[in-house]
Amino acid sequence: MLLGAVYQKFPSGKYSCAIITRDEHDRFTPYHDKAFPLFLPYNLEFLKLWLSKVDDTNTQIAHLLSAPRIFADLTITPVKTFKGGVSAGPTEFLKAD
Repeated sequence: MLLGAVYQKFPSGKYSCAIITRDEHDRFTPYHDKAFPLFLPYNLEFLKLWLSKVDDTNTQIAHLLSAPRIFADLTITPVKTFKGGVSAGPTEFLKAD
């Protein structure tokens, strides 16, 4: 699974990172209704483009940002808290778009 993120390196040598999210995705809403992580496609040419310096007019990146997709099949298990990782319900399978 590849996720779109932004990062910044500070003068101290430490980094800050954030996952890019978009509005909810219809099929992902039952699992997380507030936002949808920006999944990236498994495509080497796209990944090279994503990691390069591009401007706001790049149509491939603009399209992905405006119409995010699920690129990989996901196995989803609800948990009560991340720390404990104890299952809070049945595992479900979500097929890629």
